[in-house]
Amino acid sequence: MQSSVVRREGIGSGVTCTVRLTPEQQAELQGWLRAGTTQARMARRAAYVLARAEGLAVCQIARDMQTVPRQVRLWCNRFVIRGFEGLRDRPRPGRPRTLSLKGSAPN
Repeated sequence: MQSSVVRREGIGSGVTCTVRLTPEQQAELQGWLRAGTTQARMARRAAYVLARAEGLAVCQIARDMQTVPRQVRLWCNRFVIRGFEGLRDRPRPGRPRTLSLKGSAPN
């Protein structure tokens, strides 16, 4: 992945990395949007990154996708820093959920 330059995007909007995609990265993200099996949250994150790479402003992306600019900045910055892995959810703290068979009907 190419390195990105950090710049400000308006008063009070925070610092946002400029997203530059290789053709392979762009194709991969577009594939996520077209695939019917992609989780909705992953497709949304891919859309943020693709829109940002096209040069759209964070506030415009947020308005178009009915979210807050903070979310767009978060996922674009994570992509710039960590690549595709940055778009995945981080592990949550605490004990993993377990499935209880208590009270279920016998087969």
